[in-house]
Amino acid sequence: MKKVVRIVKPFIIGSFLITILAIIATTVSYFFRDNGVTYFFCGVLGAFGGGFFIYKFAQPISPLTVIMIIPVMFSGIFFSEYIQIKTAKILLNTEPSTIKSDNSTEIFELTNYKILTKMISKYSFTKREKDRIFHKTVCTTPIVNSDWVINNQINLFAVCEKDDCSSCFSANQKFARVLKSETSDNFKSYIQSMKNGVKKNNLNLVNKPIFIELIEDINQYATKKRDLGIIIFLSLLFLWNFISIFSFKTKKENIC
Repeated sequence: MKKVVRIVKPFIIGSFLITILAIIATTVSYFFRDNGVTYFFCGVLGAFGGGFFIYKFAQPISPLTVIMIIPVMFSGIFFSEYIQIKTAKILLNTEPSTIKSDNSTEIFELTNYKILTKMISKYSFTKREKDRIFHKTVCTTPIVNSDWVINNQINLFAVCEKDDCSSCFSANQKFARVLKSETSDNFKSYIQSMKNGVKKNNLNLVNKPIFIELIEDINQYATKKRDLGIIIFLSLLFLWNFISIFSFKTKKENIC
């Protein structure tokens, strides 16, 4: 019986640790609404607290394996976004020109609007993560009232980070979610893309423009965030179990 407990214990300990970190990441992300804070807090807590936890209770698994567990904070961010979207107050029948930067509402149902797809602008950049380099492109395009004319000011820009931006800017997308620098890792690229478009099309811009993500179905959008969180969470659980089996197998071979 003791042998069974000794074998099963690391699996339980690791699964418990991953679950706790996911819950903490969800809580921190929900209340602070700042990815930087979530990354720092969960990174430090996971590295030191999680590493010690594994060292103390999950032998023979190395404490360094906590590096593979820390990314569970991303699942927590997705879970937090899901909760935020499902509990958010949606401001209905909103014209683009009425959306202000100091508005407390983050999700709107647009009305009497048009997407200036002929004024789409792009900004490409290189992003380094550890030893990998990614090439990304950000697109932005103005969202204006249906009676907008060329000299009118523009306060709203839709953002797309897909390779094909045409699918991001559709007339069927009537919901808008405000994007902020605290929760958008590529926010500076949004600004640069917008500036490129403003300069190219000689647009009249307000002092504090707002960036949004256009959404066709707000419920499906929220569900997608939740599902991404679940996928990351379950993937890390599977990875931990694989590491546990490998560690026990290696230890047994060394003893033999």
